[in-house]
Amino acid sequence: MTGPDGLRVAVLGGVPLALGGGGLEIQIERTSAALRERGLDVRHVRDAPADWAFDVLHVFGHTADAGHYLHHWRRRPAHLVTSPVVVVSERRERRLKVATRLPIPAFEPRVLRALVMRSDRLIALTQWEAILLTAIGGDRTAPIEIVGNGVDRRPFADRAELERRLETTLPDRYAIVVGAVSARKRQREIAAALTGVVPLVAVGGWEGPAAERDRFAAAISATGGAWLGEIAARELVDGLIAGAAALVHLSDAEGQSLAVLEALALGTRCVLSDIPQQRELAARWPDLVTIVGDEAAIVGALAPRAGVASAAPRHAAVPSWDDVADELAGLYDRLDGPPRLWSERG
Repeated sequence: MTGPDGLRVAVLGGVPLALGGGGLEIQIERTSAALRERGLDVRHVRDAPADWAFDVLHVFGHTADAGHYLHHWRRRPAHLVTSPVVVVSERRERRLKVATRLPIPAFEPRVLRALVMRSDRLIALTQWEAILLTAIGGDRTAPIEIVGNGVDRRPFADRAELERRLETTLPDRYAIVVGAVSARKRQREIAAALTGVVPLVAVGGWEGPAAERDRFAAAISATGGAWLGEIAARELVDGLIAGAAALVHLSDAEGQSLAVLEALALGTRCVLSDIPQQRELAARWPDLVTIVGDEAAIVGALAPRAGVASAAPRHAAVPSWDDVADELAGLYDRLDGPPRLWSERG
């Protein structure tokens, strides 16, 4: 392909923001914005006019609706790049691999396998995901490159501004959990483990059964902390993370947590579940990441470390979204061969 200036990239994936969204939607939005700053014409396909010709179709995720759209892709042949963002626990990897073989076209695991084999390039967030994609596609797996998520470099709110804008008083020392509240991310178990130990501040919208909502709020309150709900202003979320003794993230399945990357970039300790993606982070930044096997181990992991209070903050060199865009622009430019429709990739 020619140089990246003026390259047209159609993006497919994500939940409409009017309905919610989360990490994947932030990944799409920040990636697209950074690419536009480099002169690329990037639009979501749902917003593009029918006569817009694009050079690359970049699919984020592997949802059934994406599979439906690709099945009906009959205009504008293009190169196909996919960021599958596979979120599955280690104990369910085998089930996923089996599910990808089931002959159900609109079934998400089947969509994943089709993307793995039909894309011109796959982008894995982690080494673990790259290995999993290779196992799914076998010798028909598309070429894979590893490009992780990025972080924003921006000012964040100090404690005084946080308390003023959030209309709350923050504990002197607290742990924090960030992200939509769900069984997968285990925020309620974290709150129970920290009761009477350290206050917990929770940031994130509710995704669980309505009947459990009050119980979750009570569990947070029992730690002496607070559940602040979903916060759209990123400078406030960043300020809360920067002021925390540690960010706790015990998800049993993850793509690559943006909250964890932001915490590392801000120099905040992270206490993470023992899953492959987070072991990769611990290997890269051992001074900032502690891996725990269960909720009971959180208490020990949060104990103040000798000498840490007087040491200068250690900020992990996490790539920015600009860095991510640079890698993607180069990847797009290296695509070769003729552009094709989905039906021509069988």
